Amino acid sequence: MSISEEILIIANKIANEGKKPTIARVKTKLTSNVPLPILISTLRVWQHEPTFTSIKATTLAEVELGEKDGEPTEISEIIKNALAPIKQELVQLRREIDLLKSSKP
Repeated sequence: MSISEEILIIANKIANEGKKPTIARVKTKLTSNVPLPILISTLRVWQHEPTFTSIKATTLAEVELGEKDGEPTEISEIIKNALAPIKQELVQLRREIDLLKSSKP
């Protein structure tokens, strides 16, 4: 969860209690120290979303595999396609390194 998401979630929880999410109220509920400018700028753009009070957790397996229910997700396909040429170049560079090592006297 990003710092901004944490701030927004806390602000929504405070607003759901019927209180105004002030900088002081939000700051006391943060899990880590957040620079004041980030806190202020995030609260300036905050709009109450009563249902946004937590981040939907994904399982570690889904994150590692990029799959859900055994099928690759769209983002994992994009990443896979982007990495393909890099992997090919890496294989080629390793071959060239091996060739250079073997040609040394």
